Amino acid sequence: QTDAVYIKLRNVILVYLVLVIVNRMLIVMLFYDLKSIRLLHGVFYCSLLLETVTLSHFISILTRNPNEKKFSLLHYVFPLALLVVITVWSLLLTKEDFVLVTTSRNLPDLREFYHAFFESGSSVLAFSALIWSKPPVYLFYNLVYGGLVVWRIVQYRKNITDYTAEADKANTNWLLTLLVLIMPSILLPVINYMADHKILVFGLWIVFHSVFLLFLIPLVCYQTVKGRYIIMGDIPEEMTSEKNRPPGKHTNKISREEFEAYLETQKPYLKPDLKITDIVKEFGTNRSYLSEFINLTYQMNFSRFMNEYRLRELERLMYDHSDKTDEKKMELILKAGFGSYDSYRRSRINHSGEGCSPE
Repeated sequence: QTDAVYIKLRNVILVYLVLVIVNRMLIVMLFYDLKSIRLLHGVFYCSLLLETVTLSHFISILTRNPNEKKFSLLHYVFPLALLVVITVWSLLLTKEDFVLVTTSRNLPDLREFYHAFFESGSSVLAFSALIWSKPPVYLFYNLVYGGLVVWRIVQYRKNITDYTAEADKANTNWLLTLLVLIMPSILLPVINYMADHKILVFGLWIVFHSVFLLFLIPLVCYQTVKGRYIIMGDIPEEMTSEKNRPPGKHTNKISREEFEAYLETQKPYLKPDLKITDIVKEFGTNRSYLSEFINLTYQMNFSRFMNEYRLRELERLMYDHSDKTDEKKMELILKAGFGSYDSYRRSRINHSGEGCSPE
């Protein structure tokens, strides 16, 4: 399943990269007043909207709960329909009318849009309204899809640290960086739409958005290739529905002694891809209760708690082996339950005197 998701993520980010390249090329071409080329405007309008949709698609795949519906391809229909309509319509206009419409720098207000598109009866005015609808439509797409991306990332980060014991994958700081990069991209179109000096604000948007893409694309590609994400694809439905439910009469309570005895005898932390749901099954409780139990009892989250046990196990293994070569140390790191050296290194960095370590 993880391999299939990786392929989907890779394909979507490749599409996003192509759209970014096409869009920036079209901005340059339109800046140099190549507005008489009829195919440009439909492609530019379409690629502008698809950038936002594709990024939202990527985040949806990454953060999707298994009980959610998949990201529908219908999200792509409207931008592609605009491409077809604008391209066909532009070919039907005379060259003079097309140049007149596309070289005008006067943005109509909403009343003029409505009159031109629905009341004028003029195909030229209606086409003009369609061409100049880019700012409000792009604003709408940024607010809706950008807001959806922010919401999904925030929810995903809340869930992930108490879901897996893989330290490198449970660390989602790169998603915080992504949020910081996304915010100017959402806010500047709003400012541009409301500002008097639209050309100046649009120029600022181009600069900020280019910087945003300069950092975002390498960041997302690197984290995707390194696999630094968790696909929440194996949470049983009943556990997902109980996530925010407090423990009740149908939830088994756990004692500290019982819990630590289980960890010492069964050693589930030796499993590199250990998830909280694996332990939930053993105690007949729910994910919410077990997560709260660990946080309150040991003052640390599930991921860090299990990695504390792995560090202890590694110390024991190192003590029992006289061979201190790097190869042997790496072998023992994996044997202690760490999935990789990065996971061990991050756990070692997080290891401190804070909290109540398991005795």
